[in-house]
Amino acid sequence: MELTLKRLEAYLIGAGSERRCYRNPDNPATVIKLSCNAKKSGKADSIQTQREIAYYAFLKKKGVPLTHLPEIIRTLEIEGHEGFEQAAVLDADGTPSRTLFYYLLEDRCSSISLDEVRRLLDILKNYLMRWNIVSCDINGSNILLQHRADGSWHPMIIDGLGTMDFIPLCQYLPWWGRRKLARHWDKLQMKIRNKGVDL
Repeated sequence: MELTLKRLEAYLIGAGSERRCYRNPDNPATVIKLSCNAKKSGKADSIQTQREIAYYAFLKKKGVPLTHLPEIIRTLEIEGHEGFEQAAVLDADGTPSRTLFYYLLEDRCSSISLDEVRRLLDILKNYLMRWNIVSCDINGSNILLQHRADGSWHPMIIDGLGTMDFIPLCQYLPWWGRRKLARHWDKLQMKIRNKGVDL
């Protein structure tokens, strides 16, 4: 069955200022991310979507393993809205994995220990640093903690990849990219502390 905006509306997972994310009604193992605004005058109105598509292509060309990133399966356009189909990040029971901030709320910390959360964040940070993966927005809403069938946890970053810099030197100069990443990571730690959690 054809994907339409009306059909997708019942499968909405989340929405940002520029993009909406839907479970794929034809394939529960993938999601559809679409720009909120349709193309205007033949020009795409989704800088974020275009940036991520281009950045994933850049990472693929470099041979970066997508260990902590969901793969983009294909680009698409639905009723003038640009987007892509991407692997869904799901827990063992088939439900969408929850965000870092979800688990850091006091009444949910029993699901996963703070020591484990700290370990997962170290794994994710080391991965991003190792491969110089640039993000313009690292926050607890973009990091998912996937609970796997063997009981283990796996961190994934699902949004905000690439840089908004006019000249993306940080993509090509690893020392510059890691410096930017360190600054973004410090901001994430501050947001976590503002929620009353000391990691």
